[in-house]
Amino acid sequence: MNIRKPSIPGLMELLWPFVVWFTEGIFTQDRWIVELEQAAFDRQGGDWNQEIFPAILQLRNVLLRQGLPLPADV
Repeated sequence: MNIRKPSIPGLMELLWPFVVWFTEGIFTQDRWIVELEQAAFDRQGGDWNQEIFPAILQLRNVLLRQGLPLPADV
């Protein structure tokens, strides 16, 4: 995350707790989502998501081509 320093002296220090609170909330949600997706993958034995987001589709292709194979017991 990139934050430009405001021109008003001391404003960044005043707002910093809000910035930390906001970003921690976002990362907590992301972590929760990833854990739920991993649990679904484990239960289903594979990825059944019907993804349409181009960046995720491209990432999947990279992982399929260059990632490590799944262990045989999954």
